[in-house]
Amino acid sequence: GELCLLRQSLKSPLCSGVFARTCGPSLTSAPHLIQPEVLPTYSMVSLREGSESLTSSLLQAQAELDQIGHRLEQEFSSRYRDSEVNPLVVLNRLHKLRRDISAVAEDAEDLAGTRDTLAAELSGLLASNVAKLHALQRKAGIHPSLELPGVPA
Repeated sequence: GELCLLRQSLKSPLCSGVFARTCGPSLTSAPHLIQPEVLPTYSMVSLREGSESLTSSLLQAQAELDQIGHRLEQEFSSRYRDSEVNPLVVLNRLHKLRRDISAVAEDAEDLAGTRDTLAAELSGLLASNVAKLHALQRKAGIHPSLELPGVPA
């Protein structure tokens, strides 16, 4: 479990830097040389510190991305007033439309299935009713006036 995760994280450029700062550069310079029996010599504390450092780096990167996004929103808002087309507003609308279109497509598929089921049930019900009507007409001595394909007169 942890051994496989550690090996995978060493292959990532972001994680290699974090691991090098916490566990030393000798392991990250040649990750393919790491043997399973070498890794258990590191204490759980150093692995925990490495994971905490990685988590901290990822949180810092997320905060920086959020800050950049906020600055871009401010720049677009100041550059594109209400009279002009704001690219962020258009992009947000496009994302909303994509979500809405997929939801509408799912609803349409559900409705098509329901329609087919109802059509089959109604066709069977109509055939049954016509057959009963013919039977009643024969009992009354009336020639059947309604003929449907597939329903005997």
